[in-house]
Amino acid sequence: MLRIRTEAAAKGLKWPMYTDDAFPIVQADAKGQRAVFSVFNTDLPVPYTVQSMVSVERGFGKTIGVEVGYLRTDGRDFPLQDPFPQAFDRNTGLRPNPALGAPGGYYVSSEQTMEYNALQTSFRKRFSNHYSYDVNYTLAKGTATQGGDLAAYYLASIGNTQDFFHPDLDYGPVDNDIRHRMTGTFIYELPDVHGGKGFLNGAVGGWQLSGIFTARSGGALTITQPSGMPASRPDVVPGVPLVLDDYKTTYVRLNSAGFARVPVNPVGNATLRAGTYIVGMVESRPSWSLNMSLAKTFRITQGKRVQIRIDAFNALNHHTLGNPNTNITSADFGRITSIGGTRSAQVGAKFNF
Repeated sequence: MLRIRTEAAAKGLKWPMYTDDAFPIVQADAKGQRAVFSVFNTDLPVPYTVQSMVSVERGFGKTIGVEVGYLRTDGRDFPLQDPFPQAFDRNTGLRPNPALGAPGGYYVSSEQTMEYNALQTSFRKRFSNHYSYDVNYTLAKGTATQGGDLAAYYLASIGNTQDFFHPDLDYGPVDNDIRHRMTGTFIYELPDVHGGKGFLNGAVGGWQLSGIFTARSGGALTITQPSGMPASRPDVVPGVPLVLDDYKTTYVRLNSAGFARVPVNPVGNATLRAGTYIVGMVESRPSWSLNMSLAKTFRITQGKRVQIRIDAFNALNHHTLGNPNTNITSADFGRITSIGGTRSAQVGAKFNF
């Protein structure tokens, strides 16, 4: 970029430059060689999804409701962005076409498919007798050829393809696949004291306590073996556990003895074959948190009110261990180096008039 700016100034061109002005400079840099970043299949059908859903809802009394439903989504003709840096000849260790894959680029086709299945449940109580609650639980599984992401390469998570020529072999969990997820909300309001009058009622009565509880299982982890093919993965040693039981005290979660490096070709340093580790064989740690609020509205005069509230995030100060180092070539492979979940609080007031 600096060279283009310099040459543009020498030729009396003003910045910003347009494509027609910059093209001769870029062409001179390439010394006549053609540079290719991405290649698109010209036959790209429109992606589509088919959704199926069935649910049953039942009420109990005047305030209780229960719902159970099943949801399925099938996606076809999704964009598949096959990375050129993975296009190695495993036997020779070289790229069949040196113009592709250096430094990057993708072959874009419509070969990606996706399936999602979910059991969704809900149990709720409308506000009555000073309290209400709502509990939702989802059991889900999503799989795709390449994460099921429709975004462009610079936004999508597409790092699970090991072999350019066989992207379907890495069919696995979609991005952000969560098997178990539960959320719960509640509201409890203290009743008025002495008929809603007097100092004691003003100090104690009418306070409203509410909270949001969330819990989820872990997501799929990708164990990597960096080589001449950036997204390479190692082998799994049969019969050896991949996760250590004492990781909560040692902070070393992955068992290095459960993984083996795939041999590489000395020519291009690319792995001789795809590793046997499949994305999702190891999951990140499950997590949960509870956020709570305590609030009360005070009436000043007719039509004028002040609300005071205290919000506590991660109210129980529950800490969640971060993901371990997943690079098998790193000295810190398997080690947890971060802990999340710090409690915080805020106090606020709102004047309504």
